[in-house]
Amino acid sequence: MMWIASKDMSTSLIYAAQHAPSEFTHDECYIHPKGMMPCEHPLFRDENAGLRYSGSGVILKPGVTRIACGKAGDSGGECGGMKWGRAICPGVPPGEVVTFELVAPWDVNGDGCGGDWRPEDFPGYLERQAKWQVLNNRLEHNEIIIESMEWNDAVPALVDAFFVKKGHDQDGAREQHRKFLAEYPTLDEVDVPLLELDVVEWENPLTPIR
Repeated sequence: MMWIASKDMSTSLIYAAQHAPSEFTHDECYIHPKGMMPCEHPLFRDENAGLRYSGSGVILKPGVTRIACGKAGDSGGECGGMKWGRAICPGVPPGEVVTFELVAPWDVNGDGCGGDWRPEDFPGYLERQAKWQVLNNRLEHNEIIIESMEWNDAVPALVDAFFVKKGHDQDGAREQHRKFLAEYPTLDEVDVPLLELDVVEWENPLTPIR
């Protein structure tokens, strides 16, 4: 059941500002570890899902999903802080104006800290990372951690939609979507749709699958 967490879960926030038009934005981006390629949404790789579920996933509902921490890059799947030698990032200065000049000296992944984000500091750090990615024509995933207990307590309201990437086999995603709606019969396809995700489309990346 794709919607149940057996351990703390990693997810990502993807938003248009990560690839906003500017003099630095091109048709191809540097995407680690693949190199230069079309500027697709920075999602985790699909290899661990197996062929049937490759490209499939769930979209989490804003305002329902409680987050534990975040990081501008790989966090090892959990909130580490000093446990993994990572600092907890301080709050972004109030009223900070994020410019290309501000973020230019920063290292990968462009948040100016490199440690764990507290949930209340997400807006500032996401703005920083987005500006850095546009400046460097580079797309890197952020990693957002949701504790398994919080995740499972919020099901089914936590799930906004199921998706499958364009070009991938839809059978696994369709199966999971059917199982979810059967498990929660008060919901239907209007409440929790099945969507196709076009990873190179930044304005309207999601379309319903009929």
